Amino acid sequence: MDPIKFESLMNYDSLLGYEATLRGTVENFDHVYLSGKASKQLGTLKLGLRELLGILDNITKLIEVNNMFVKTMPFEPLQKELEENKSAKKAIEEINDLRKNINGDIEKLQERFFKQTEYCLKLNDNVLAHIPSGKEYDNERQNYESVAREFETIGRHSLMNKGSVPFEQEIMSVTAENEAKPEYEAKKAQIDEAYDLKKEEDISFEQALNALAITLKNPAIYSEKKNVELQREIKKEVAAIEKALPPKVIAISAEALDKLRASDQLQLDLETIKSLITNPSLTDKKYSKYNEKINEITTLLDGALKIESDKSKELQEKRDNISSKMEYAEKAVRTYDEILTNNQGLQQDKIHIRNGEYSLQEENERLESDAKKAVADAHAIESKAERYQEWDDGLKKDELYERARNDRENIKENEATMDEKLAQSAVTTLPPEYVDMKKKLQSMSSLYQMQMVQGQEFGGMSR
Repeated sequence: MDPIKFESLMNYDSLLGYEATLRGTVENFDHVYLSGKASKQLGTLKLGLRELLGILDNITKLIEVNNMFVKTMPFEPLQKELEENKSAKKAIEEINDLRKNINGDIEKLQERFFKQTEYCLKLNDNVLAHIPSGKEYDNERQNYESVAREFETIGRHSLMNKGSVPFEQEIMSVTAENEAKPEYEAKKAQIDEAYDLKKEEDISFEQALNALAITLKNPAIYSEKKNVELQREIKKEVAAIEKALPPKVIAISAEALDKLRASDQLQLDLETIKSLITNPSLTDKKYSKYNEKINEITTLLDGALKIESDKSKELQEKRDNISSKMEYAEKAVRTYDEILTNNQGLQQDKIHIRNGEYSLQEENERLESDAKKAVADAHAIESKAERYQEWDDGLKKDELYERARNDRENIKENEATMDEKLAQSAVTTLPPEYVDMKKKLQSMSSLYQMQMVQGQEFGGMSR
């Protein structure tokens, strides 16, 4: 036998490579014909070899199914999420049970494969024993031995080195080749990013309330009646907002957000698992039952995704109900804070202007000093030029006059700004859209009904 051919019969890169090599040695028998009793023995051997290839084909297909489910394992949802979706839980249980059964069948088939290989080698010996002796049968024997030698080589080597037959390598290699993982990780990151942003939006509302509370605690710099009334009105509106959106309602929104995040994650897990499952169409009657099981699993996954989608929509609607109120209320609160802060700032500015301590007044003093110096420098250049009748510094003189004019123009603008500020009145009324917040928030949805529904879904929370 050719050394290269001999080497190829004992070294296999993959299970498919092993199967192709073995199939080639078996198909060589199709072109062998023997005389007498040896012909009958050869027929028995051919039947045995076909059964051997059938066993190996089933092993290959079952390993393919096993590997398909191995690829789904990194995406198996958390038990907590599964408990809330019976179809999803059932699908994962079916997958795990199916894998156990398939692994059991693979082990049994491997044992059968080696026993069948041993049996076929004995049949081969039996064929050789029945080839008649005599010179007229020498060519027949030589032809048969030449064909049988390749099968004998791979068969005996497989029995002596069972671990070299790449059954386990084929099963293990799939864990390092999970093409679904990068896309899954990218989508998971998008879910995390989206829900982290939504959580920040919830925190933003509480931050706005805290900031306004600090502003309201600060004593007013001026005590005009209208300002006191404005603060009283704002406190009244804030009280209405806090009554419409108490901590327990905000907690409901946060809990709904956590449930939405878990639901989106579960849907991603289920969609990824479903995308990896295909029906291998096992032809052996004994194993075709797995085709039906895989169809059942696919149906369960479809049902689980539908359940989760409906649940997600319902959660989103209820959360949106609260979120829309929080968003509207936050705008109102930030507007109140801005009005009070601006009023206080305006009053401080007026006091500083009247006391001559305003920043623009200090700037005007500097500008006036700069303008005077620029004019003085320009006059000095003119005096020098008249004395010596030189006009080389004419351009510089013009620049100094222009600088003085600009400084005095800026002084006028600053004075106009201060006059305008002195004439400006503080805001004494709230914007119409942020008045009577209790009624406005209630009109967005029925708070009582919302709390009752949320209470039923999130552990019986009462109003």
